[in-house]
Amino acid sequence: ARRQIDTAIALYFCNGDFISIHTLAYAAFSLVKDICDKTDNPASFTRWVKDTIHPDQHDQVFKAISSAGNYFKHADRDNEKQYPYIPLKYEYILFLSMRMYDAICGELTSHMTVFKVWYMLHYPKSCSDEKLRDSMPNARKNFPENKSQFFYEVIPIEQMALARIIEHVPPVQPRSGAH
Repeated sequence: ARRQIDTAIALYFCNGDFISIHTLAYAAFSLVKDICDKTDNPASFTRWVKDTIHPDQHDQVFKAISSAGNYFKHADRDNEKQYPYIPLKYEYILFLSMRMYDAICGELTSHMTVFKVWYMLHYPKSCSDEKLRDSMPNARKNFPENKSQFFYEVIPIEQMALARIIEHVPPVQPRSGAH
């Protein structure tokens, strides 16, 4: 899932093919959703739907999330159907995938961190921290609007911060008897 999410993010910021981005994002989404569901992880999308959406709407929500991804993967149904370019949909699926990945693994890659910042700057309501959410409109002024330029300016900053953190983490000692 990590590689699928990171590759989808790289394609996203390079203005890559949206069907490829959506396909990778949905594949990662399906994988991490299934893991969250099986482990009863609080970040589970299925759990969120069941806890927050009226039961009459569950099927509609799941269909909205999965329809294009399933079509791009299989096309065994609705093979005559055309899907409009809806960036918000694959951005949202990518954000959900990244959120569940973080809940499972307890970490985000550099690409995921940069995408998370981009997403929260453009969709402040996705941020659960009210103080942070309220600061997003002003913070957005400090970053380029062009997503490719944003990525290439922010990724080195994020990687330098990660390198500084890693410098201060003591090395893992091998277990006794390990070769």
